[in-house]
Parts: sequence; C-alpha cells; structure tokens
Amino acid sequence: MVWCRMTRKKQLHDIEMLKEIVSYDPISGAFRWLPRKPEMFKRPRAYKAWAARFENKEAFVFANELGYKRTVIFGVSYYAHRLAWALHFGQWPIAEIDHINGDPSDNRIENLRSVDHTENCRNLKRHSDNVSGVTGVSWCKDREKWQAYISDGQRRIPLGRYNELHEAVIARKAAEAALRYHPNHGRP
Repeated sequence: MVWCRMTRKKQLHDIEMLKEIVSYDPISGAFRWLPRKPEMFKRPRAYKAWAARFENKEAFVFANELGYKRTVIFGVSYYAHRLAWALHFGQWPIAEIDHINGDPSDNRIENLRSVDHTENCRNLKRHSDNVSGVTGVSWCKDREKWQAYISDGQRRIPLGRYNELHEAVIARKAAEAALRYHPNHGRP
C-alpha cells in the first residue's frame, strides 16, 4: 500500500488502511494504536514524537459529554462504535449503531447493532426529568390522572388516562411489546 499524508477530508478512510493504524478487540471493545511507518509523517521528528506518545497505547481514551468515545485519524473524526463495526465486519455501517445496553462507552461487538433511527429510539434510557419512573407515563395535572403515550416512529399515540400509576404502566408496556420496543427501553 502506498502511504501519503492525508489532507483534511471529511470522507471516511479505507477500512484496510485503518486496520494498519488501529487494532480493535471485539470481545473487550478496546482499541490500540498500531506502530506506524515513518513515511506516514512529514518529518522524522513527528514520527518519533507520535511513536513515543501513542504507539501500542489505548486509542479512543476520551469520551464526549454524552459518553461516546471519539478520535481523529488523519484529519477525519471517528466514533469508536462506528469504527468498531467497520473493522469487525469490513464495511461502514449504513444505519445508526445502537449500544444495546445503553452504555455509549461499551464498544464490544456483542453490544452493538446496526439499526435505523426509529429502532434506535426504541432503546433509549429514561429521561432524567421523568417523575413516574416509566418512559411514556406522566401525571396530568388538569385531570388528576396518569396518562400513557407511545411513539410509533411517526407520531405520538395516546394510550389513555388512568387513576392508578400501575394501570398506565401496564398500558405503556403492552404498547411497547406491540410495537417491538427493545426490552432495555426506559432503563434508568
């Protein structure tokens, strides 16, 4: 393979080239920087500095404010979960990558699945401002009842108002099953 210094491009790099730069362990979800060739750098000094700082060390060490690990390779930014998918399966994911257990820093291949946006939204954690303890169930002050609702991916569907919280929860859980929501949906 002929190496050339990359200019800042927003397009994704060739997966085979990336396999020569970073390794991925699908069991642990960890990435490591592989040794690079001196010709990949403008100056020998840059090569030595990079090797001393990164070679054979863990990659994707830092996470953003949402917990997703990210890094830059030759001017292109990569999310760890998308790169894990590409390195493991040999192709870039077409859709979104869902972290099944809800932990955005857990990039084990068994925890990743390629899904469309609607399916990804069916595996969201419970919002921090939720007062009922169940996603899709809230207190209606005007009627002094618990109301349940769900989304089918297109619109919000009302599921009724109930005197008791557990009745609204039952309605919501039944709707989740009917619409094939992921069992982890609404976790804390």
